Amino acid sequence: MTGVYLLCIFQFRNYREPVVVLGTVPMALIGVIGGHLIRGLDLTMPSMIGFVSLSGVVANDSILLVEFVK
Repeated sequence: MTGVYLLCIFQFRNYREPVVVLGTVPMALIGVIGGHLIRGLDLTMPSMIGFVSLSGVVANDSILLVEFVK
């Protein structure tokens, strides 16, 4: 996570915007756990791999959104 933060600092040339980008990943985790609880599913290895994939997609989309807002 530290490496991603440092790369985002170099990309944005700012210290606050990477915090916004990386703040979306825990929000996605909350959604994943909430979805599993609502549907009554267990957290299995395939769902954890899906969360890792979701983390990459969420981080990419938040980078694009921050760039668009700037």
